[in-house]
Amino acid sequence: MHPKNGHNGDRTCPATIRASVIIATVLKAHDGRPVAADKSFVCLCHDVLNSSRLGTMPSRGIKDEVNRLIKEYAV
Repeated sequence: MHPKNGHNGDRTCPATIRASVIIATVLKAHDGRPVAADKSFVCLCHDVLNSSRLGTMPSRGIKDEVNRLIKEYAV
């Protein structure tokens, strides 16, 4: 998947390799897990992915896309 395309090819995806590594590093350091119901995990994702967003997607679009990614990939 190209970082500027979502899974369907028509959305900007804020998830980069660098952002993914940052999230994984923080989770490991705090013995965390990628759980959609964990508010700390969700906040971490929003903080990291919003700060590394690509293109000119408005902040609201990033928030919606991060929430979509969390629902799709976190347990």
